[in-house]
Amino acid sequence: MPEVANIIDGMYLDRLVKQLDDTAFQSAFHQVDSQDAGRLIELKLGAKIAYERWVAALAFPANVFSVSNHPPYDGTLQVFEQWHAYIVAAEGTRKIEIRDVLLATVTGLASRRQVELRHLLNTKSVTRVLEGPSKSLRWPRRVQDTVSRALVLVARQGGKPDIESALARVQELSELQRTVEEDWLQSSERSEESALSLLGLYHAAQATIVVTNYVLTGEYRGIKGRPINVQTELSVLMSRAHEYAELSADPELMTWIKSVGMIIAKLRADTVWANGFNISQSIDALIRTISGRSGPMYSMLPSQQDALAGNLLDAQREAVVLQMPTSSGKTLMAELSALQAISSYSGAKVVYLTPTRALATQVRRTLGTDFAELGIEVTAASSAFEEDPFEMALLDSVSGVVISTPEKLDLLLRGRAEWFDQVRLMIVDEAHLLTDGERGARLELLIANIRREHPHVRLLLLTPFVQNAKEVASWLSKERGSDVDVQWRPSRLIIGLAKLTGRGKGRTLEIEWKEPHRNSSEISNTRLALDDNERRILRENRNVRTTAITLSKRLRTLGPSLGMFTASRKDAEKAALEMAASKSEIDPSTAPPEFRVALALAKSEYGEENDLARCLSKGVAFHHSALSSELRYLVERLASLGTLDYIAATTTLAQGMNFPVSSVVIHSVTKGMPAKALKPAEFWNIAGRAGRVGLSEKGVIVFANPDHRPHWERYTQFLSERVDSALNDAIKKINETDTVKWTYKTHEGIRPFIQYLGHAVASLGARQTASELERLVTASLAGRSPQTRAALLRLARKYLADVASKDQGYMKVADQTGLASFSFDELYASIAEDPVLRHGDAETLRGQEGLKHLVDALAKLPELSLALDNGYGEIDTEAVASVVHRWMNGATVREIADLFAGEETDRVRNAGNYVFKRVSQIMSWGAHAYLRGRGMSSREAAEDEHRMLPAFIQYGVNSPEAVVASIMGVPRHAAAGISEVYRRRNGNLSPEGSGQFKSFLQESSVEDWQEAIEGTTVATYVSASDLRIVWRDAQGLSRRN
Repeated sequence: MPEVANIIDGMYLDRLVKQLDDTAFQSAFHQVDSQDAGRLIELKLGAKIAYERWVAALAFPANVFSVSNHPPYDGTLQVFEQWHAYIVAAEGTRKIEIRDVLLATVTGLASRRQVELRHLLNTKSVTRVLEGPSKSLRWPRRVQDTVSRALVLVARQGGKPDIESALARVQELSELQRTVEEDWLQSSERSEESALSLLGLYHAAQATIVVTNYVLTGEYRGIKGRPINVQTELSVLMSRAHEYAELSADPELMTWIKSVGMIIAKLRADTVWANGFNISQSIDALIRTISGRSGPMYSMLPSQQDALAGNLLDAQREAVVLQMPTSSGKTLMAELSALQAISSYSGAKVVYLTPTRALATQVRRTLGTDFAELGIEVTAASSAFEEDPFEMALLDSVSGVVISTPEKLDLLLRGRAEWFDQVRLMIVDEAHLLTDGERGARLELLIANIRREHPHVRLLLLTPFVQNAKEVASWLSKERGSDVDVQWRPSRLIIGLAKLTGRGKGRTLEIEWKEPHRNSSEISNTRLALDDNERRILRENRNVRTTAITLSKRLRTLGPSLGMFTASRKDAEKAALEMAASKSEIDPSTAPPEFRVALALAKSEYGEENDLARCLSKGVAFHHSALSSELRYLVERLASLGTLDYIAATTTLAQGMNFPVSSVVIHSVTKGMPAKALKPAEFWNIAGRAGRVGLSEKGVIVFANPDHRPHWERYTQFLSERVDSALNDAIKKINETDTVKWTYKTHEGIRPFIQYLGHAVASLGARQTASELERLVTASLAGRSPQTRAALLRLARKYLADVASKDQGYMKVADQTGLASFSFDELYASIAEDPVLRHGDAETLRGQEGLKHLVDALAKLPELSLALDNGYGEIDTEAVASVVHRWMNGATVREIADLFAGEETDRVRNAGNYVFKRVSQIMSWGAHAYLRGRGMSSREAAEDEHRMLPAFIQYGVNSPEAVVASIMGVPRHAAAGISEVYRRRNGNLSPEGSGQFKSFLQESSVEDWQEAIEGTTVATYVSASDLRIVWRDAQGLSRRN
């Protein structure tokens, strides 16, 4: 039986909420006892009293409609948690009423817990309440009930049907009013009070119609058919509703009117219209696009509202650091910033930097889809240190958004400075990677060069966690730089540490939990009793991987799961295979086309019976650097589509992928050789993907190794970290008595700085660079540290002394290669001494013997690690040349694997890793540098057929048309065929015709794709229609055409 004292005891109710929250959490893992009815009654009555107390103190309507975006209302979070706990616990025990759901909706919106609220409103128990009949109710109660259900539907925002259903329900009341109202008033004993109550209800109903139309279309038209001020209209309607309720002397109605008014005010204030409309014509068009598409977006998350309220789009700011948690809507903020820049300047370009090509594909798909109706082009540059005349023709012709990797943009900056004249904004995604060793230093100095040489380019840095965002913003632009710090988190993150306990049939997996973002959380240990099969498997395989797999299988009840295998690609593959072994195959005919294309590419590239294909066929995958960028993208896409429910991944998933999972199981937390523990930022960038918006209100992360307790403690304590220059550590490791050349050769972390100095000498000359040295060093983030600045200046002066006598023209060519002048000296000498490299024709250079000459020269350069054993060690140049030659001429990874040692699976994995990292990226860079050196050595401008060599190496094709097709995202196995179709109809492609090829590809039909893949291996696994659909979707083009 409920006790009255407990109902008004706030501490008791808080403890009860925590207990029920714990019970609900544990129920995801095993059967729990049903809740005591008396305790639930206590909680419901206590929540009602707390709610009444809060709403009574609410000045209505002044404190509800006076501003567009309130912070969380004091006290509402506690009340929402009470209602949330009650509704979840009441399932199967007590009847849930529409009033319960309504009050949960009020407090959920008022406390800015939209994600948890929508998840609650989508549960089966609440859905049954919303679908319940109201026709049998008496007229005033029917009006009240209908309005309540309608507003909850709008708050749920499960799609356009929810909004339209809400509108239809309330509009139906207007049609019934004439036939029902008079009879009701005549039968009422207190007709005057009843009439006043109805007037209050009718005004609330009309306000519901207004706000529902506004959510759906961004406007409401008045009697004369013209749009009216919705905020004013809602305020007037609800003020009158409240006045009538007061006159009726019905306290329950007054509370209901206030509740409805709060929901209506928050629904309006949260909309994309209230937050993003009337900023510019192009942004208005984007808002219409995202609210009108399939899977519409009607409201902004609180994080997005806070970013805009923090003046993200303030045109006076030259540099902004936007800090938002993972899965909180950064991409839309980037889109709004891009549109603002494009609409402000004629012919403006926006550069969007991503750390990987797979992420570039995802960003291109998102922006291409969203910007298509706006007529704004979205183009992706290639990812490596290479350029060819065909790509440059494409890049020269585009405006709009260009997606690039930092390496590619750095090359453009060195060789094509004029290209940046129309760039008005550079968006840097995953900007916390500034701390990431050599690559972080390269990004830092690229930004420094942009600010120094092209000060008209505004900067937007996106990152999920930065402790010193203000400092970074000040580095970017002292007076006009600022940070936008958003702390709102979309979901709860609960982090566990697992260990095996007990013996025999009492063997148990026990998980100890922490919730670092909630001080009040009290999640008890979870004990998972193991069944006979699990005990047998764990007994036969006493390793962390088996424990991790067992945990992932159990956690799949929450939704899709990610296994984090940062230390080993091999372990990731084994985990995926073991997970797949217990699952049935997916029927390809019922799966999305991405599934069939992924299977086809996996079988074509890695062999008919390869491990990835086996896994994919069971709805499982692994994700690491031995996969092509196309396959990585497709794995991520299939996860977002819900086709895959488990992925075992290395750190390749760490860099910004929109990857929806409910749980993450941690197998390892180290990377690299020698192994180093992940930094907190690296850890949270992977693990923080648990519980993404729209998938789950809670994200669960579990460490599978009990020996990782120190890491568990560390990561739950340090949730963010400073962004400090990677050069701070790099400069400490050098020996100042060494020559600069030796320092460059032996300390890769300092190489970007020496290349940065070389770029300055190439641009300014050695003498001018010496006079500008203090400014150059201070322009870096590292230069903000007096100790680091002094050390960098000493190194810089030594470097300038070494290159003082070098011709500036020579330094310019060296700079355009992306190599340091020392390395270019070495390469230039090799070219001069080798007749094949100096005078060989294009056919010779593409042959295996010519490639061996090239590899022999490149092997001497410290930047280019090309040994077959993970890229390091002694280089077998003959073997490397053979790999490159086969790759360029269409050989698959499976065929190239014959050149590698080990068992079949190991050979394929190592070959894939080598091809997609060393050949495609590093070897193509070396070929680009070689062509620059050859041009200088022979004093002859390279012909187009020579200039294509780096692109042929990067993409593994051997025609210019296939290169352009690859740049545009056509899979390698179809690129050669589609290029042949083009040649048959249009002749050979010239650089000036790159735009024509692009148009041909965008307008290509299914028949064109069928002709392209006819006779290829990929055609035996997938249809041309599927390939075309998936390609168009990845480009952000319509899937329907």
